[in-house]
Amino acid sequence: MTIKGNVFSQGKVVLENNSEIGEKGKIKSAIGKKGIHIKGKVKVYGYMMTEGEGKVN
Repeated sequence: MTIKGNVFSQGKVVLENNSEIGEKGKIKSAIGKKGIHIKGKVKVYGYMMTEGEGKVN
């Protein structure tokens, strides 16, 4: 899945295998207030932030 914009959730953000946020040369963000969980190969062209728990599998 490719998302060319920013991702924001009051809950958790789950990024699964082959997910991509943004594109080369353009900074985008993934923000999950309660957590961010990364599963597999994920590309984020920019920043990731959470006030909760971050997991990488």
